[in-house]
Amino acid sequence: MTLPAFFLVFFLFILVVALMLFYTEFFGAGYFPASDRVVKRMIQFSRLGKKDVFYDMGCGDGRVLMRAAPFCKKAIGIEIDPLRYILARFNTRKIRNIHVLRGNFFSNNLKDADVVFIYLQKWSNRRLKDKFLKEMKPGSVIVSHCWTLDLPLWKKDEKLKVYAYRRTI
Repeated sequence: MTLPAFFLVFFLFILVVALMLFYTEFFGAGYFPASDRVVKRMIQFSRLGKKDVFYDMGCGDGRVLMRAAPFCKKAIGIEIDPLRYILARFNTRKIRNIHVLRGNFFSNNLKDADVVFIYLQKWSNRRLKDKFLKEMKPGSVIVSHCWTLDLPLWKKDEKLKVYAYRRTI
């Protein structure tokens, strides 16, 4: 391989890696896994029940789904990144009540959601607020890590930055 061809291949490799790392940033969330302590608190705040349908918006590798699945009827993860989608499918393949969907969470309907987890960008949360109010049923719960929503707060843990909202109307 000649030197110019090597640099071209190297540049293309770097470009592909960069796109993979930052791909989801353009759709609402980068890949920043929540700590085990945060996930545990989020599940506590959600009060998941055996009849509940749980959504993880931007499920990444599926870890939150695996933690929530024992407590609910169905755990649904939505992931836009093709590589993380495949990873989440692989990681959750043996758990029957987990379903991982590839797509944009802005276009998935949440009418059957009892609990929704979000750990997204601030602008995504703002954009999702109207979707939650339009699609989610009264009594459903939204649990957010890091960023708040412009909704009446139900519970919070300032130390871990976990915020829960109950849909009342």
